[in-house]
Amino acid sequence: MSRYFEGGRWHQSFGVGVDTTVEWTLNAHVNCVLCGKEEKVTVLCDDVKRYIYENQLVQNVWPDLSTDEREILISWRNKKADPHWDYHVCPECVPNEER
Repeated sequence: MSRYFEGGRWHQSFGVGVDTTVEWTLNAHVNCVLCGKEEKVTVLCDDVKRYIYENQLVQNVWPDLSTDEREILISWRNKKADPHWDYHVCPECVPNEER
């Protein structure tokens, strides 16, 4: 078995003439600073690459995700960039008038 990256996707080859595309996923998770609840969302690694390395906007990379799910990804990215960053607030802790 061999793996190679081509066309923006990882591929695996299982023997002669057999080639399958592998969709790698990432579980992004953060904790709410008010209640401590862990929130997570699973996305494709190819999309994460577009978001982080190509600096594409979160709403352009994941238009099908809800606003709350995209907020998890924004908080996750900020936490990865600065481990001391801790400002995520879950939807249950945000007052309705601010939403």
